[in-house]
Amino acid sequence: MTVQPTSATKRPARVALATIVAILIGLPLVAPAQQSPAEAVPDLLPASAPPVVLTEVEARSALAQTLPDTAPLQDRIDLLLRQRAAARVLGDQGSLLKVLDQLTAIGKGRPDWANWMLDLMNGQFTYGSQTKSIEIGEALVAESGIAPGLRSNASANLAWKYCQINDRRNCERAWVVAQRAYEALPADFSAVNRDYATVQNLQAKGEAMRVRGDADGRVEALREAVAIARRNLERVGSTTGADPKNVAYRGAINLYDYTSGQLIYALDAQGRSAEGVAVAQDGLARARLGNLGPDALGAWNQRLAAALVGERRYEEALSAARVSATELTRAGGQVDGLQMALARNAEILSLISLERWQEADQAYATFLDAIRGDRAAYDRSYNGLLYALLAAKNGRVDVALKTIEGSYRYRQRIYGANHYQTTEARAVRGCIYLIGNSPGNAMSDYEDFFTVLLDTPSGWTDLAPVGPRGAYLNIVLTEYLKYAVRLYANGGQDAIDARMFNRLVQVADRLGSGAAQRAILESSAKVRTGDPALVAMLGQEQDLRGKVRDAYALAYADVQSSDAKDTPDDKKKQLREQLKQHREQAESVQKQLDDVRKQLATKFPAFLQLVNPVNPNSGTIRKALMPGEAFVGIYPSREGTFAWAVAASGKTALAISKWTDADVTNRVAAMRATLDVGDRLPRLPAMDFAAPQAIYDELIKPLRPALAGATVLDISAGGALGSLPMAALVTGPATDVKTAPWLVKEFAIAQTPGAAAFVTLRGVESRGLAAKPLIGFGDPQLRLGAAATSAAGGPPRARNLVVVANGQQASTYSVEKGFRYASIPPLPETRDELIALAKALGADPQSDLVLGAAATRKAVMTTPLADRRVVAFATHGLLPGEIPTLSKPALAMAATDDNESPLLNLDDVLTLKLNAQWVVLSACNTAGGERDGVAMSGLVRGFFFAGTRSVLATQWAVESEASRQLVGQVFANAAKDPTIARAVDLQRAQLAMIDGSLGGGGYAHPFYWAPYTLFGDPIR
Repeated sequence: MTVQPTSATKRPARVALATIVAILIGLPLVAPAQQSPAEAVPDLLPASAPPVVLTEVEARSALAQTLPDTAPLQDRIDLLLRQRAAARVLGDQGSLLKVLDQLTAIGKGRPDWANWMLDLMNGQFTYGSQTKSIEIGEALVAESGIAPGLRSNASANLAWKYCQINDRRNCERAWVVAQRAYEALPADFSAVNRDYATVQNLQAKGEAMRVRGDADGRVEALREAVAIARRNLERVGSTTGADPKNVAYRGAINLYDYTSGQLIYALDAQGRSAEGVAVAQDGLARARLGNLGPDALGAWNQRLAAALVGERRYEEALSAARVSATELTRAGGQVDGLQMALARNAEILSLISLERWQEADQAYATFLDAIRGDRAAYDRSYNGLLYALLAAKNGRVDVALKTIEGSYRYRQRIYGANHYQTTEARAVRGCIYLIGNSPGNAMSDYEDFFTVLLDTPSGWTDLAPVGPRGAYLNIVLTEYLKYAVRLYANGGQDAIDARMFNRLVQVADRLGSGAAQRAILESSAKVRTGDPALVAMLGQEQDLRGKVRDAYALAYADVQSSDAKDTPDDKKKQLREQLKQHREQAESVQKQLDDVRKQLATKFPAFLQLVNPVNPNSGTIRKALMPGEAFVGIYPSREGTFAWAVAASGKTALAISKWTDADVTNRVAAMRATLDVGDRLPRLPAMDFAAPQAIYDELIKPLRPALAGATVLDISAGGALGSLPMAALVTGPATDVKTAPWLVKEFAIAQTPGAAAFVTLRGVESRGLAAKPLIGFGDPQLRLGAAATSAAGGPPRARNLVVVANGQQASTYSVEKGFRYASIPPLPETRDELIALAKALGADPQSDLVLGAAATRKAVMTTPLADRRVVAFATHGLLPGEIPTLSKPALAMAATDDNESPLLNLDDVLTLKLNAQWVVLSACNTAGGERDGVAMSGLVRGFFFAGTRSVLATQWAVESEASRQLVGQVFANAAKDPTIARAVDLQRAQLAMIDGSLGGGGYAHPFYWAPYTLFGDPIR
């Protein structure tokens, strides 16, 4: 879609709707590089340019110099150019803007004037006035006779900025101009300058893709831009000595940093915030080491804060956001500049998520007052939904209701009653009614919201669980939980009717699985590329989503123009008719979109359940259960811990504990302290039964009425409970590990990432048993050229990954930094474990096991796995954050002499083709220890998608001989009677260790038998 250009002198149209353009809905990207080609490329520096290297002392001296207005023009320009370089070196953006204002004012007609204008345009948007920036950009693009490269860069920058303020029409118009200018670059354009122009063009493309709703296209464009910007940085570095005080090299750094920053926001929008955190931490470290100044420190802290918000690490995000604001102020950044807006944005989001409502209210009000004079900045940052929510949480319910009613009506006019934008407004209105203690008014709004969010597959797409919007919608869900807590406190379970019980089950599953869902979304892009038919249909779905957005954008423009005070009455009538047509067009395309989504669900159900799961209610869960089975869900939150049960018999139970998520975390830590004790070998400490009994009494015991008659429990435990083996809870007083009333003595237990994952897995039709019993990968050779070792002899020990304090020396893989993979300790005993497993299953150790140097990632990816009933990995499990740059769970495979990663990560798992009853992850910490159990949940769901029914994984570093015996016994049980449930096979092996019939009586302590947990389908 294109429109006619506006006049270069006309003020940009106000198009960022206050109730739609939100801090919490569609965060903007960071600004593009803030230097002109003349600064970034040494061979284009004008003859009058200042020295390209300035010391800090020289830079401060230059900024202190003045010349009278009567001085020769060239002398004044030369001084300003030197001061521009000085401000760059010092990171003083306030001085830089003043210098550029003077240069552009006195230098019109000079050869470099257009370069200075582009520099001023970018600097104003990021550190000054966003409105003024766009006015400068329009004036620059309208100039005739400017160089082709500069025209390409200027129009690309202008398109990017229009996208930032959600001016869709002008974004599209400027983007078309930018593309034409880029395509018209002369053939003899230098490689360095072409790289620079390409990066600018790709930045604009990425932002245009965001506006169009093409998240994959956005990431793809920015990844390409980052690669080219890195190449440019290396090229300029080779000619300048890579000196940060060199103006040209500093410009290349800026280009690379700003492009990387944009990629962080693109990743966050896809739910890949862990990867964004890694990029931001790397950038911040480079800014500190290079002493790049307060502007660079402010920018990288702001990007880190945004990524941390996506990770829901709000305390850390708040700290980073405030450091960013301090550094940006020190750099002379103005309050209405983009960087400061993003820093304040992350601060407010963090305060809201931490429920520090008064601070958030004050911070938001102060920020809006400060930017009120900058129309573009204000429209971009004001959000009626947020304003209403903050008013309600700070006691101004009347103001909140008036604001949200206006927002709701406005959205309804543009989008109609059924669009998700309107649904969001209704959800916030319902939330405000609950805050104001009007549940009767709230429930109808919540039901409309729940229908879209919880009952339809597109709820995960339209009401995204990732990025800032996820945090925003969770506030609405949290208020619903608080309401349930109040009802329960006054009347117990009887106060919760069947309909509300169903919704609580869904809400808890949605909130509890949200983090794991983000991990899945982070890796699902690789799955899409594996099936051309899926790629084609997803492309069709994406195209229709874009057409829906286009149609509603026209409707939005109609409403805005109709509301303008200077619009004549006859024109308003015409606009109302246009609005009707555009709405009808949007609804027609929406029906086509719904049809394509139905086809996707029919043809690719596994993929849709992976990326867009429907949260099941209690009835759906009950239908998925088998006789003698019960499902237990536990969701810890700030409001309390929600525990519920649904049995195959039809019985249900609900308990809401006063324990908060912090209380649960503390008790889980106390229990794990008595279980994860491998460092005490060979003598283990006495078992402390207080924590496992307290957890059982508080969270499981109240559900026992619904569990009567059940022998198998499927448990979905959120938060810190995800890193706890539920089998090791005790149901009563105990003093001895052999006679203790462990929960495993009453129930065979399987754990699951969530109700949605369980129902999906149970609904997958069996493809029949695979022909071969086993394929196993183990004892990987982690050091090139190392000889195979044996596990024979030596004292008992736990498998541990030793990570050294110096991150650069830690065992990790990075194409750019290299790796010290050999520092991971070997696991020769896993060879014996796999051999024992092969014998138990009747497999051939010679042909069915891949060991040592052969156990590579490539071997896993290229070996046919679909004909194996058991797929086993006996190696180290690595968790996100456990080693530098690792943002996804992974298994350590054998090192190779090529340049490929030796880590088998979640991306890889999603592309495997399995038909397995079991995947065995006999590795250290594959199921425990990470924050909230998120990594394991994502890895388990990845294996489910790949085609396994269950995953047997460890919750802590296991002792090798006990592990060999337990795993061998589990599969010996399975081989004897294939009709027995897998959970029962594990239960019997664990009970044999407790009573001494397995291991000779030395493995009764739960350190030995409890680390293995069954995830997934315990029966089929």
